[in-house]
Amino acid sequence: MVVWGLVANIKLSTMNDFDIKTQFLAVLIYADGEGWICEEPHVSATSHPEIAYQLAAGNEQRYDRTFIGVSCLEETSEEIEPIARLHQGDAHQLVQSKTDLLAFNDPRWQGTSYDENEFREALTEPDFLMDIAVLDDIPWQTLKHAYGSAYDVPQDLRRLTSTSDVYRENALWHLFGSICHRVLFILQL
Repeated sequence: MVVWGLVANIKLSTMNDFDIKTQFLAVLIYADGEGWICEEPHVSATSHPEIAYQLAAGNEQRYDRTFIGVSCLEETSEEIEPIARLHQGDAHQLVQSKTDLLAFNDPRWQGTSYDENEFREALTEPDFLMDIAVLDDIPWQTLKHAYGSAYDVPQDLRRLTSTSDVYRENALWHLFGSICHRVLFILQL
């Protein structure tokens, strides 16, 4: 089992208090080519593990990897950097069924419902502060970045104008990793 150095602020609550959020760590498993596994941690603040699970399971595909499943879903009170780990192995061996994930085996969550409105909101991307229509004029799929095709760059550039701090931070993280990754490597040589 992989142990993550994690981060988050946790608020204790009664299980039916939908306004109080709990930090959940989900570790997403991707197949990254023949015999390679990518483990990617995601922390989300929700009022119920089902919402955190759906956010993790619905996470967008990136870098031509194939999403396999979730290996971990648990509460966390520590900070974690969204840094993926790549290693050899069979990605399918790391995935756990939903019923085996720690968050769903915690008695505090068993038999409790989640807020349908929060669920819908969590799965809806926030609005953008501005539209950058000119991005559609560039043939991004023909360009490359550190992880392959740059087809995902316009989405991240748009998300830099999101009304959500989380979306803006994630977009900046993805852009830095995919565009500046190689520049920093070359500078170190």
